[in-house]
Amino acid sequence: MSGVVHIVDRFGGGERVGCPLQQRDVGVDECQACPRLQKLDLGADVPYVVCDAPALLWWPELAA
Repeated sequence: MSGVVHIVDRFGGGERVGCPLQQRDVGVDECQACPRLQKLDLGADVPYVVCDAPALLWWPELAA
């Protein structure tokens, strides 16, 4: 399996992940419904998802 790792953010009372396709944070449930999802591990020390969506630099504060 090859893909891009995205860290799940659990702060703020929910589980969210940055989606490069939608260019926004999405809930883990929405991420699970995506056909590009390859792996989801919420039980890891640092929860993460792996998908085959390209890692795009879409956060404006990082692109500046």
